[in-house]
Amino acid sequence: MPVEWQRLFDGTGAERTDLPTYPFQHERYWPTASPARGDAGALGLVPAEHPLLGAAMPVAGSDAVVLTGRLSASTLPWLADHTVHGTATLPGAGFAELAVRAADQAGCDRVTELTVTTPLVLGAHEGTTVQVWVEAPDDEGRRAVTFHSRPAAAEDGPWTRNATCVVTSSAGDPPAPPALRWPPEGAEPVSLDAWYDDTGQAGVSRGPLFRGLRDIWRLGDEIFAEAELPAPAPEARAYGLHPALLDAALQAFDASAEDREGAVPVAFDGLSLHASGASALRVRLTRSGPHTLSLAAFDQDGEPVITADTVDMAVPEADHAAVAPSSTRRESLLRLEWPEVPDGDVPPAASGERWAVVGPDDFGLAAALAAGGQSVAEAAPSLSEAVGADGAVPDIVAVPVPAEDGADVAGAAHRSAARALELVREWLADDRFVRSRLLFVTRSAVTTGAERPAAASRTGPAAAPQTAPVWGLVRSAQAESPGSLLLVDVDGTAESAAALSRLPALLDAGETQVAVREGTVRVARLDRLPAEEPAEPGTGEAAEDATAEWDPDGTVLITGGTGGLGAELARHLVAVRGVRHLLLASRRGPDAPEALALRAELTAHGADVTVTACDTADRTAVDALVAGVPSRHPLTAVVHAAGVLDDGVVPSLTGERLDAVLRPKVDGAWNLHEATRGLPLAAFVTYSSVAGVMGAAGQANYAAANAFLDALAQYRTACGLPGQSLAWGPWAQETGGARAGGLTRSLSEQDMRRMGRSGMPPLTTEEGLALFDAATAHGGALLVPVRLDTRRTRTGPAVGQVPAVLRLLVPQGRRAAGDRPAGADLTQRLAAMRKSERAGFLTDLVRHHAAGVLGHASPESIDAEREFRQMGFDSLTAVELRNSLGGAIGAHLPATLVFDHPTPAAVAAHLADELLGDGGESGGALAELDRLEAALAEGAPEDLAAAGVAARLRNLLARYGGTAPDDGAGTEVAERIQSASTNEVLAFIDNELGRRTNADPDR
Repeated sequence: MPVEWQRLFDGTGAERTDLPTYPFQHERYWPTASPARGDAGALGLVPAEHPLLGAAMPVAGSDAVVLTGRLSASTLPWLADHTVHGTATLPGAGFAELAVRAADQAGCDRVTELTVTTPLVLGAHEGTTVQVWVEAPDDEGRRAVTFHSRPAAAEDGPWTRNATCVVTSSAGDPPAPPALRWPPEGAEPVSLDAWYDDTGQAGVSRGPLFRGLRDIWRLGDEIFAEAELPAPAPEARAYGLHPALLDAALQAFDASAEDREGAVPVAFDGLSLHASGASALRVRLTRSGPHTLSLAAFDQDGEPVITADTVDMAVPEADHAAVAPSSTRRESLLRLEWPEVPDGDVPPAASGERWAVVGPDDFGLAAALAAGGQSVAEAAPSLSEAVGADGAVPDIVAVPVPAEDGADVAGAAHRSAARALELVREWLADDRFVRSRLLFVTRSAVTTGAERPAAASRTGPAAAPQTAPVWGLVRSAQAESPGSLLLVDVDGTAESAAALSRLPALLDAGETQVAVREGTVRVARLDRLPAEEPAEPGTGEAAEDATAEWDPDGTVLITGGTGGLGAELARHLVAVRGVRHLLLASRRGPDAPEALALRAELTAHGADVTVTACDTADRTAVDALVAGVPSRHPLTAVVHAAGVLDDGVVPSLTGERLDAVLRPKVDGAWNLHEATRGLPLAAFVTYSSVAGVMGAAGQANYAAANAFLDALAQYRTACGLPGQSLAWGPWAQETGGARAGGLTRSLSEQDMRRMGRSGMPPLTTEEGLALFDAATAHGGALLVPVRLDTRRTRTGPAVGQVPAVLRLLVPQGRRAAGDRPAGADLTQRLAAMRKSERAGFLTDLVRHHAAGVLGHASPESIDAEREFRQMGFDSLTAVELRNSLGGAIGAHLPATLVFDHPTPAAVAAHLADELLGDGGESGGALAELDRLEAALAEGAPEDLAAAGVAARLRNLLARYGGTAPDDGAGTEVAERIQSASTNEVLAFIDNELGRRTNADPDR
């Protein structure tokens, strides 16, 4: 597709790579798996000629060199055969192979001081990018080497340093080890029975390619072994020494021990490769310490293959999967920031705008706006009454959302969310407000970090969680109907009220969430945690202990503990965190599916587990639950993971559907807060969702519930209590061993694909649990553990700017010269087409965006005459298509677009009418030009020539089009076209032709 068409169709110019949503499409989508290769020279690189590395790049002005590659099980399946505590990990032998290749590139032949500092955990998705930096030689010719990695999707994320070494050149050929008599005389054979089963139970699992250890003999401190790659050896000659074969050789150390611990190589010194491409080895290991050995390996002819003066072995820690991927943790652990907007960047209030305030004006908004020179109507009790008697519709409607006083915080949260839902639904349903803007104004519903301490505050408490659900709900409404809704939180000061009149202009810049603190405007931004930032306890002694280790003798309560995420967390707490007393609560308790099996599994690991039925939304039941915890194992931590989904776009939601989703989250969390606030808890953690932080189309009720959890954690911290809300991104719907899909298990494959296209690929179970540990160790009231694919966020199917909340993480990119706003020249382009051409063009436009929404590879898969509902569109995908098309053409389209116009062809016809008016004709001048062309087509050439029509047309074109006329006069095209009036064109037609004709039916 030409780039100019691509830009019009998806607003980016980037090629789409989405995969089909159904099987048996007769197109090839999947690439052939092979190690990363290509024309490195065309990129200014040097081919690395190695399966693990794609290219090398000399560093200008230095003797340094960088080697780079991508490790992925899709191209190198054997990488998935080596797992440590369930996580695919590059073996230490893999670093040895990379180090030898780096030495070769630098003209060296010996590797010293190779140490694996951080295990290289391989991504379960796109793979892992690696870089090997070889520094310039020092005065002694030694070159320092560092090994770095990061997830392939995190193209702008931080790197993890995984290993270091030094490479040198020896004086002459390395000494060959003495010839080895085989089999060694006097050596005793060692049984390998159950060896691989034993190491698997110890946490190190090896797949088929890593099971190459064949025989072992032991003679004093020496170990002799035979190892080989399975036949046929997979690309053995492409490696110096295949990591699976070197790993198998070193397995003999642990396999020959009386206590098989699952030790793996973590350091090498004095490593030299004498021959490459071996597929079988005869190995001699010499023990020099409890976990230290020397290595000499030979081929079948007794010729040396590889030697190492020292190899250090170590048993991987049980929390290997949790602690290893430090870069993944930093990349995926975000927090919500509220940076200041400089005064010069906040546009001045627009003149002539009409304001209206709906509902009780407890904040004095009308008075503040009027004092700022705005035209403000009397406060209206409802939206419909905000429209003047003369039918004048306000440009901006402000809705104050005061926080209810009293102890019924959960009930107040329900009521504030219900009122917000009612207002948004009414707003979206009333076409009179299509060009107006709706501002929800809360007070202390969000915490920005700029609030004064409660004791010094002039305006009351620092957090009001009862109005926070409004933020979650409206954030999702913004995602469904971009550009017309704004969230504003004020602190009650006069300075902040005075700033309100300037805020609607921020919508033009794409802002959606604004907080004003003492007159300073702040906007919401997600950002990564600093790499080495210390924990963030709140104020007060209890909060200072929020990140303390959980007492293994205490009881941990997990609500939703028998569900997917709750069950996985329970397994993790027992196996990794050392928790020995668990109270798992859910509505069905022991009657929940797999609840008894889960308890048996955890009990087998030495934990004392109680599974009980409890509706946490029932305060009496929660009080009894907490009171029932035995005093010998007191309650020391609470994890509230309960929740339900009932997705639907805002117009489809009802009060009942809202309450059903709020109840387990809002009521349950508040009841737990009240029941435990007097206990010395080490942690009070709630499972929230990123939907509550940045909105999610189709999840307004779920976002509202989770926004309350976020605010509750901040409220608890302000009160000196431990509190942390984890606003999770989606978790994968995994099958097999892991069952962590949780709430995502109710989502369709299309829903999961939509999440991936949105730039938030699901977390694996291992990633999620690692992030849980990292988050609870860090502290902080609100953290957002989410995988973010910045490439897809930047160039995905959604049209328009990067969401404002992501702008610290996703660069907006540079505007291409000549680019114009979406749809700026579309009307002119359409006007220049025949009617049939316009219909085809717009139909193709609709088909392209429909294919993108459904995840199809090509618009050809979309039948222009087939109804959207037959293609699989639902209310959410219908909204997604509406937004995608609206962004492409630069026009506001109704949410009911695909229901009012049920086929792509019907939508195309509607777009023609929307853009050109008059049923697809531009009307006025363009319609008359159509008639003129038809008349010219009917006239005889000799008649037209006699009438001098051609000359007059040339003169008219010169007047309005910039082409030189017969007399040499000319004018710029744009200026003449802009100044031409319909009457002038009509006069020309009347004067020249003297008659009128009907237009060509095909126009």
